[in-house]
Amino acid sequence: MTFVYDFTKGQVGTNQLAKLTAQYVNKYGKKLLTSKTKIGVVGNGFAVTAPDITGYTLTSERTATGKFTPADQTVTFVYDFTQGQVGINQPATLTVRYVNKYGKELRPTITKDGVVGNGYTVTAPDIAGYTLTTDRAAKGKFTPDGQTVTFVYDFTKGQVGINQPATLTVRYVNKYGKELQPTIMKEGVVGNGYSVTAPDISGYTLTTDRTATVNLPGWPNCDIRVRLHAGPSGGNSAGSTHYPLRNRNGDRTAARQQ
Repeated sequence: MTFVYDFTKGQVGTNQLAKLTAQYVNKYGKKLLTSKTKIGVVGNGFAVTAPDITGYTLTSERTATGKFTPADQTVTFVYDFTQGQVGINQPATLTVRYVNKYGKELRPTITKDGVVGNGYTVTAPDIAGYTLTTDRAAKGKFTPDGQTVTFVYDFTKGQVGINQPATLTVRYVNKYGKELQPTIMKEGVVGNGYSVTAPDISGYTLTTDRTATVNLPGWPNCDIRVRLHAGPSGGNSAGSTHYPLRNRNGDRTAARQQ
């Protein structure tokens, strides 16, 4: 006949078993080695010693001592990277950028996390209005130092790209084309709107519209010429605002009027 007993809650029984878990992690809590479990008897003592791990330096005490208790216990040994060495499961980061030939970002940068020594492959996506000028795929291995992969795109001829930069030139001239005050340049993005207003110039009357508002065309450069004529200032004659436009090669096209 066998008599069976269970532990009485709140009391320690004879030869009651207990469990101790030893963990080995880096300073970020990343596991470096497989956890080890020790089984003992409640009330008995234990001593566990941290091992050496390649590429890491122990930052906690080398040995943990204590007594087994009815409740499970955990001992955690913490390590930091050893300078100049590559550690087991050392995390690494890869940054991927998508830019045009001028370095302008075309879509948000992404970050990939990995482990030093592991391989990575990243592939460049298609971006409307642009043609990729670098290799489509980038391959390599994660390293201890942060890495960056940059995919470069150029405008696709005849298409308008995302965030394609454009320049607006504003000139202030008399009816003979003589400049009355310094030309100004405005930077923008193709397709975005702009609004420029002609200032008063002493001794001259504006002969074009006071304000020019339009969307930038589908090529990088356009030119606005604000014409004025000599005479009492303050008047505002009806007229036209001329847009001598330049195509993507810089050649002047027919003027557009508004």
